Amino acid sequence: MRLPRFLFFCSLLLAVSAGRPAELSDSPPQRILSLAPNVTEMLYFLGLGDRVVGVTQFSDYPPEARRKPKVGSFVRLNLERILSLKPDLAIGTADGNPAPQIARLQELGIPVLRIDPRTLPQMLESLVRIGVRTGVPDEARARARALRERIEALTARVRDLPKPLVFLQLSLKPLISANKNTYLNDLIERAGGRNLTRDLPSPYPRVSLETVLTGKPEILLILAQSPRAEKAARIFWPRWRRIPAVRDGRVYALDADLLTRPGPRAPEALERLIPLFHPELSDLEP
Repeated sequence: MRLPRFLFFCSLLLAVSAGRPAELSDSPPQRILSLAPNVTEMLYFLGLGDRVVGVTQFSDYPPEARRKPKVGSFVRLNLERILSLKPDLAIGTADGNPAPQIARLQELGIPVLRIDPRTLPQMLESLVRIGVRTGVPDEARARARALRERIEALTARVRDLPKPLVFLQLSLKPLISANKNTYLNDLIERAGGRNLTRDLPSPYPRVSLETVLTGKPEILLILAQSPRAEKAARIFWPRWRRIPAVRDGRVYALDADLLTRPGPRAPEALERLIPLFHPELSDLEP
């Protein structure tokens, strides 16, 4: 049941006046709040699922995470719901959670750990940071090391191969891609490709159709957020046969969650991309 508005704001004031420290304490947290889907995946990967008391709207992997209480989306948090869960640590992302909302949680006495993984090495570092803060540093380091070894083994297979030019579509209307300062770019390059929009100024730039037509990508990746968006992209691109990727039938719709979430499924993302870029390595295909 929702608190009356007056009682809700009283509870906010009590949380602050109780003097709960907003900085990270030394004791391992037992009630962890995940503020982003990739954070949820990391926590479960470290065996901490039983300590997770709440997650954001699209935290749907692993499947058991779907049963956790929801605290809004990672860009619009429900403070009332968060307070009711009594978390002793919230973990969010600098790239996804708005800074004012993170600051508000800290004002309310909830310690917050923020990670900002924009590359695969930074993802591994973030995994270790979470493990250290939650009291499982050895497990986190061992698991990060195993992931790094898998990633290095995969990237070694494409190191000396030709690098096809790739256009990544995150949105169709407007047409949006990703530049070199993103996790997606790192995945493309480690899978043995070249990102057409690598050098554009914005991390997630709006791209003109002319940029794609003149760039002549050899591979076109569609990361649709819904079946409807994927259908629209599949209808749109075939008309542009001037694009080598379209002409040669190398337009692929992929699981957006698998590729856009910096987390422990990174090796699976590479295993999905590498055979598309290098069909001779089709033995990697899941």
